[in-house]
Amino acid sequence: MKIKLRTFFWKLSDYLCSHEPAPISVVASRDGNLYEIRENDFMRMVVKKDEIHELEPVQEGVFMKAPKIPGSYLSTIIAFFRYFSRKKVEAAIHIYWNRKTRAYELVCPEQVVSIYQVQTFIESISNDDKELVVAIHSHHEMAAVFSPGDDSNDRGFKVYGIIGKLHEQRAEFRFRARYNDSEFYLAVTELFDFEGVKTTNQFPKEWLTRVRTQTEAFERRNI
Repeated sequence: MKIKLRTFFWKLSDYLCSHEPAPISVVASRDGNLYEIRENDFMRMVVKKDEIHELEPVQEGVFMKAPKIPGSYLSTIIAFFRYFSRKKVEAAIHIYWNRKTRAYELVCPEQVVSIYQVQTFIESISNDDKELVVAIHSHHEMAAVFSPGDDSNDRGFKVYGIIGKLHEQRAEFRFRARYNDSEFYLAVTELFDFEGVKTTNQFPKEWLTRVRTQTEAFERRNI
């Protein structure tokens, strides 16, 4: 007969309500730790445990499941950003993953741009197979550093990117996988496949119709 030595509980209240606890119980706590509990009729002893042998190891990090994004997409994005960098304003591009076709799609969202920020309007996607997975914006001639404003805005579960120093021959990149305040930084080569990719100064010209400067947006509101 196999005797069950440990029982696992997500809540202390569940443990306390248990009528037949194992000799040793492990309870998860709000502080993120696991606690081992032993008790008899005389006392209860609760000990924080750094290792539980019955559990499997979990590695912290971000692990990409889909194929890498074509590097040509990034070249197109850079060309678009360089166009607006010459105007000293930021811009944004979104990358969607299509689960059905297993392919990426570049989307230029409606946006209002200025020297220090870009306000994007998420596309209304009726296709459940499409998901916004990467949101990239530019910092024109400034460094590719996430600002406090970026930290406040970047809360959803996706990859966020910044491309800066666009006036230089080699632009500067910064990418992070993030949700709420949890984040992991990623190298550009972890996201994009650059094999056989050439630089370009071309991008879809219809993208320009989806970008308004802050001044243009203000004037339109007051017409």
